[in-house]
Amino acid sequence: MANSGKCLTTYAKMKYGAGKDNIYKVVNDTKKSTKRSYDNSGFIELTKFTDVSFYSFLDYIVSGTQLHYEIAVDFSEQRGAKSDNAERNRDETLLQMGIRGLGCVLRDYTPNRLFPAFGFGARLPPLAEESDEFNLNFTCDPVCRGLDGVVEAFKKANSIMAPMDTPRCAKIISALMRHSQESGKIGLHYHVAAIFTRGGPIEDWKESLAALCSAALHPISIIFVGVGMRNSQSNGNACTN
Repeated sequence: MANSGKCLTTYAKMKYGAGKDNIYKVVNDTKKSTKRSYDNSGFIELTKFTDVSFYSFLDYIVSGTQLHYEIAVDFSEQRGAKSDNAERNRDETLLQMGIRGLGCVLRDYTPNRLFPAFGFGARLPPLAEESDEFNLNFTCDPVCRGLDGVVEAFKKANSIMAPMDTPRCAKIISALMRHSQESGKIGLHYHVAAIFTRGGPIEDWKESLAALCSAALHPISIIFVGVGMRNSQSNGNACTN
């Protein structure tokens, strides 16, 4: 059929689907010019038409999709890694800059300026129990008012809790995923979650990868942001494996 000839149609015509208006003569230009009796080499009939549209991220924003910015902070400290007060203060400053840096881009698409914030990798007072997921503001509602509210919640939490040796991320990833499921109709809300890590090896890497694969089915993008100068080679090796 490739050498039989060609036919001409338009998108506007094809979108009406199958029917007599979408049956086309296949014409070979060479035969038409050399044979006076030549009419066609056959027919092509449209039997089904499917219109598939691909939308860009900007298309969703222009159409009214609301973005949600969520934060999760790793409070763990790698076993054997000694850091002085100057290094801790620098890491805390970098983390606050990261929270504000991403937030300043996304907050204009979040009309209410309310940001859920979580913590993990810490021993919580008063019993120093290990926690892989808690609300950063220590209330029943993880939502903080504005980026200043997120930063203040982080400062308060950082001053009263002790770090775990290594972070476990699967539970916090699942929590962020559940939060995205609760936001209403698909297409009207999209979540961008930033997980700020301290660079230590993730203890439950396989479970975290499984949680990330599950999150891929939901309206959420999860960004890992490394803070500080600690060695994160173990996590990088896990990614390549």
